[in-house]
Amino acid sequence: MEWLVLNVQILQQSHQALILESGKIRVIAHVNTQFDVKPQDIISPVKDAFYTINHHIEKRILFFERV
Repeated sequence: MEWLVLNVQILQQSHQALILESGKIRVIAHVNTQFDVKPQDIISPVKDAFYTINHHIEKRILFFERV
């Protein structure tokens, strides 16, 4: 399932809270990434529980909590 980033909050270095939407579902996710995630980015799943930012395989993020 792909997710649209609605909002981003920096928590710590490489930790961010994202408000995501897919269809009628909205979630808050805490992620670990070295890349800047911006509103309107698309988060897509790939193997090994990682996701990519805007389908760029080198820009990977790891979800560690969803609310």
